[in-house]
Amino acid sequence: MKFIIFSISILFTSVTLLAQSSIDQKFVCPPCGCNLDDKKFDEVGKCPSCGMNMVGEVDPSAGYPYRNIYPGEVCGLSKEDWIILDVRTKREFNGDLGHLKGAIHIHVEDLEDRIEELSEFKERNVLVYCRISIRSMRASKLLVEEGFTNVTNMLGGMELWNDMNLDGLVCKESARVIE
Repeated sequence: MKFIIFSISILFTSVTLLAQSSIDQKFVCPPCGCNLDDKKFDEVGKCPSCGMNMVGEVDPSAGYPYRNIYPGEVCGLSKEDWIILDVRTKREFNGDLGHLKGAIHIHVEDLEDRIEELSEFKERNVLVYCRISIRSMRASKLLVEEGFTNVTNMLGGMELWNDMNLDGLVCKESARVIE
């Protein structure tokens, strides 16, 4: 029953976002430490202060060259077709929020220097996540800039994964592990 209510909620939110985005889409800088979070821009582009791509205020995928999905959608992905990349710190990766089973761990600060380790996956589907999806957005952008063609960011990260009470989903227990 929880899963049905959750699915209906996601569907309603998606329809609402699509309707709103076609009406009045503004673009904002993701939290970047530059105190621009409250500024809104009429066109997609780069943040004038930090250089990050701005996101749609209503639809976070707007303006980004990668896809965004919510934690509840991750369970529908075929793990054989996906590479999972966790860009949190080692302490977070091993911490109480857990991590997705089979995830490759590369901290976002090291990603540019270690990008060659992932080069064999450039044509594969890559799911990127972190704690709340700020670092994963940065990592997703970098991957696209480095030629990765199928990058997907998990919105809300592991905090939302755990907060959403996804216990009814088949993949939750097999995915949330602490090694």
